Amino acid sequence: MSDTATGATESAVRPRDEGGHFYHHGRSPAAWVGSMATMVAFVVGFFAVVPVLNPVIGIVAAAILLVGLIAAQLLRSLGYGQGGRRR
Repeated sequence: MSDTATGATESAVRPRDEGGHFYHHGRSPAAWVGSMATMVAFVVGFFAVVPVLNPVIGIVAAAILLVGLIAAQLLRSLGYGQGGRRR
């Protein structure tokens, strides 16, 4: 199927991975969990450093980051990641 406006084929617009599945570029539940946890951790970490150096809030930010990364890897291993069997 080709795009009539640009003449590009669907495979050029939506690239595929090695298994023939469309490449979603991070649009998976695992990617969203990892990205949001990282964003929250960096915002909390900002408040640990900028107003006054507060190591307790810094440790909380590091814990949020670690839990988010572990959750993203767990979701990926359960099939909710890029190219997973669940979407």
